[in-house]
Amino acid sequence: MSPSLPEIRSTDAIRAFNGAVVTVRGTYRAIPRPKKGSSDMGRPNECAALELDDGTYVYLEPQDSAASARSPVELERFDGRAVVARGTIHAVMPSRGQSLINPCLADLDDIREAT
Repeated sequence: MSPSLPEIRSTDAIRAFNGAVVTVRGTYRAIPRPKKGSSDMGRPNECAALELDDGTYVYLEPQDSAASARSPVELERFDGRAVVARGTIHAVMPSRGQSLINPCLADLDDIREAT
C-alpha cells in the first residue's frame, strides 16, 4: 500500500476525503447482499464491508456493481480479519438507481491482511 495515501479509520475521515483515493483500515465482514425490507437470515454471504474503529461499515464497491459480489475465496480468507484496502472512498454509495445510503470503497484495486 502507498504510505502517501490518506488512511480511513472513522466516519470523520470518510467525510474529509470523500471522492479521494485512500486506504481503508478495518475488520473485513462477509455479509449477504443488502436487500430492502428483508432479513439476512439464511441468505449467503456474497458481499463485504470493512468495519471501522467507530463501527461504521464501508461497503466494498457500490451494490449495483457486479464488483460488489466478492469471490468465495476472498470472503473466506479475510472474514473477521483486520485488512487494508485501497480505492476511492464515497461518503454516500454512488448508484445509478436506488441504493444504500452508506459509505463505500469503489474501484477497489488492492486488499490485503493488515500488518
